[in-house]
Amino acid sequence: MATIGFKGSIEAFSKKTGIALDTVLRKTVLQILSGVVEATPVDTGRARANWQVSVGSSNPLVVDTITPDVVGREMAVIATLKAGKPVYIFNNVPYILVLEYGQYPNPPKRGTYLRTGQTKGAFTGPGWFQFSEGGYSSQAPGGMARITVQRVKEGFASVLAGGEA
Repeated sequence: MATIGFKGSIEAFSKKTGIALDTVLRKTVLQILSGVVEATPVDTGRARANWQVSVGSSNPLVVDTITPDVVGREMAVIATLKAGKPVYIFNNVPYILVLEYGQYPNPPKRGTYLRTGQTKGAFTGPGWFQFSEGGYSSQAPGGMARITVQRVKEGFASVLAGGEA
């Protein structure tokens, strides 16, 4: 079977399942956004809160308000999506590429200092803790976006190969 691009997968999925292309697009964007938000490591919550969706082009906005419902915030944009226009799922925090692709100091210098009572995962301050290993975030060593998009593509491939929708 020939490999088809992501756009072609969405179109083929729509055709095979009989689900309207706009609906497949919206559900795909929602699935990807939910996946990257969930997979984004949390320290302060800033990186997770900065996932955004736009149509036509991305924008340079960095979200200052940390919100627990990033997907809910972006639903107004997702609801307007129409096939044929480019959709962007993006994050503008300056360190998002480090979270996705690594590049933390290897080995870590001192790590992250947690104040008394401050927690991160299973760790509670005060003290220095190392949250990266081998140059990658220990919470998302394989990134967030790459893994999420690959899972969505595999889902399409399974359906197109004869699996269930």
